[in-house]
Amino acid sequence: MTEAMPIVSIDRPSAPRSKRARRKQRFEILERIGEGATGTVSRALDRDLNRTVAVKVLHPELASDLRHLLQLKRELILASRVHHANVVRVHDLGEVEGRPAISMDWIDGESLTTLMFREHTLPPSQVCGLAAQVCEALDAIHAAGLVHRDLKPGNLLLGKNGQIFVADFGLARSLDASDLRLTRAGDSCGTPRYMAPEQLAGLPVDARTDIYSLGLVLLEMLTGTAALEALEPLRQRLLSSQGDRRGKWQEWRKLSALIPIIQRCLCADRNERYQTADDVLKDLRAAEIQPSPALGLTGEDEKPTAVSLRRRKLFLVVLAVGLLAFAGVGVYFRITGMTAIMLSRKAPATVQQLYAAGVTRLRSATKESDLRWASAQLDRAIAKQHNYLPAHNARVEALVRLYEMTSDPVWAVKARQALKLAILSGLSKQQAILLQTRIDLHSGALQTVIQTLYSNSALLGSSSQANILLGRALEASGRLDLALDYYQSAIRISPEDWFGYNELGSGLLRQGKAKEAATAFARVIALNPEDGIGYDNLGAAHSYEGAFAEAHSDFESALLHKPTAATFNNLGVTAYYAGEYATSIPFFEEAIRMRPNSIKFIVGLGDAQWSAGRREAAIDTYTHALALLDSISEAGPMRVEEACNRVRCFSRLGDLPAAVAQLDTLIKTHAEDPVVLYTQAMLALQQGRKREARLLLDRALRYGYPRALAEADPDLQGL
Repeated sequence: MTEAMPIVSIDRPSAPRSKRARRKQRFEILERIGEGATGTVSRALDRDLNRTVAVKVLHPELASDLRHLLQLKRELILASRVHHANVVRVHDLGEVEGRPAISMDWIDGESLTTLMFREHTLPPSQVCGLAAQVCEALDAIHAAGLVHRDLKPGNLLLGKNGQIFVADFGLARSLDASDLRLTRAGDSCGTPRYMAPEQLAGLPVDARTDIYSLGLVLLEMLTGTAALEALEPLRQRLLSSQGDRRGKWQEWRKLSALIPIIQRCLCADRNERYQTADDVLKDLRAAEIQPSPALGLTGEDEKPTAVSLRRRKLFLVVLAVGLLAFAGVGVYFRITGMTAIMLSRKAPATVQQLYAAGVTRLRSATKESDLRWASAQLDRAIAKQHNYLPAHNARVEALVRLYEMTSDPVWAVKARQALKLAILSGLSKQQAILLQTRIDLHSGALQTVIQTLYSNSALLGSSSQANILLGRALEASGRLDLALDYYQSAIRISPEDWFGYNELGSGLLRQGKAKEAATAFARVIALNPEDGIGYDNLGAAHSYEGAFAEAHSDFESALLHKPTAATFNNLGVTAYYAGEYATSIPFFEEAIRMRPNSIKFIVGLGDAQWSAGRREAAIDTYTHALALLDSISEAGPMRVEEACNRVRCFSRLGDLPAAVAQLDTLIKTHAEDPVVLYTQAMLALQQGRKREARLLLDRALRYGYPRALAEADPDLQGL
């Protein structure tokens, strides 16, 4: 293979646990209650205070993880700021069996999830009562400068006396900028089913974000689903149910009051929602004191008068009109298994629906089809409202990522056109520069990128992304040492952002500094533990050292976190360098299935087929790669890796003059690039110039090409 191991991302060894003198544990675990991603919750006896508490204990594998320990401490600090009868109190930090834990109030009862699983739906009167208590709790939380960010039935605990408590501040966000934050801007934290549109999109959150979640919880309590259309059948059942008429009308009245409250909570535009939890509470209390509908119902046997009959007819007409008007705006849609209600007065509901659906798919996209689908939804949103800036911004991002993923110049053209429209719709200058720079960088316009960013010192001083883009352009221009300085600058600007550490590690790996790179990738995993990219790059570091079995294990771990085309490709590359050529082929094929136009993946497949003796299949694969490379070269200058792959394809197909011509062009501008030198060595060996090939290979190794990969490459066995 002509390329060094592709970087896409390191398992950190657990620090040895310090020896401590044995002493009686403070907390005696009585009963395990539940388990989450980071730990378990149990009922326990606090021996020091002789009381029953709930304890949240980190999983053993996370106990020595500094980030998770900080997260636990942060949860304690934030929760301790809130003092309210409907908020679970968190007491202090301790240990259970040597693992960090926090203790909190024990609520003798059950979660709202458990109650709803048993009852499926709750009567409107009970929902009103519970909603009022939750609003009081949220008002206290927001007054303390916090946003809960994970309001859902599982975090609402019901005591046996009917009191409800808001629990779990593990994802709470402080609105005080000076507070420690363990997530980066753009992260989408929470439970997707109950997240507001801005939270799903990774935008800044505030109190109104929790209010959206509250609306979904109320809707689910009433209907058992998050679908607004389920309210109408519920209303009909209440109207036609048998039994006490007064009770029936009371429930119907409470439902009628809850409908507009839920509607306003669930507006997609947060400016159209309730602005505070206290505002929701006021409307709930107004519903409590509101007189019953004038239907003449004062007792079971009392009959309506003529006046009350007229009032009933008038009331029902008004109600029908109101419900029809409400149904006209009650459009709902499903986002990754969640049905979210998107209502807004500023933009048609369908625009909000399409935008949120597109953004959600965009955030989770791992293959070209995901990005195409997201782009299509955003196109439809813009067609309905031409100046809707959020959709324009997201559409440019989708198109840029499509170009970065596929290298298809068609997407570059579309991305540039979309960017112009986004600028006309009000896109900020800095955001426009960053998006334009990404397009230029992938197009190979390296000097344009460098000049643009050098001339925007303010942007470089404030944006980690700008520093990363400049570093990439400098690295692609052969100035790796200078690129590393800008990756370090990105880390200084955003020390909790894993992207800077990932770029730094990748640059160090290209210098052949695998151990230093591993340290950087350890930070990637610490800051981004739910993604597989850290394990992917750990595998790359292991491969550079020739530890192919360990690398294979790392890549499998990455797949468990998030199956991506890059990870499948890396598994193929590892098997290839381990000499398992036939085994590597299915991995490359799966990577290509997910990303059909990746030159790197296609040439990797061709090399595997060639070394496995499947020469005809390999020739077809190289021919396909050349066709794609031709279209790339027509659109603009190719990147170094693409040009080296073109040399590779020409030489495999027997067109040595074309291979030499392409290589001569590369040498003029990238004579000291290790991949270029490695490609020269392979071509020289193929032409029978063995001594020259050995000298070129030595130079490639000095400039950072991994020795272990060179030693394992079947094409260099002659050296």
